[in-house]
Amino acid sequence: MAELNLITCIVQRGKADKVIKDAIKSGAEGATVFYARGTGVRQKLGFWGKIITPEKEVILIVTKKEETNAVFESIIKS
Repeated sequence: MAELNLITCIVQRGKADKVIKDAIKSGAEGATVFYARGTGVRQKLGFWGKIITPEKEVILIVTKKEETNAVFESIIKS
């Protein structure tokens, strides 16, 4: 049986499609996406006072051990 790894990625809502396309190009066979909403401190951050939106997309990608680094790197670059 092949050794598998799970990559979990949380992105702003609407960004998951690009991340998944890049992950598939680098060897991932697919992904599961679900919507989530964070709670907690909603404060302005950054120089321009950008507000962080609580709506997120959670991406789960199962990879073979030997493909994990390539897929992870592609996610970081997305």
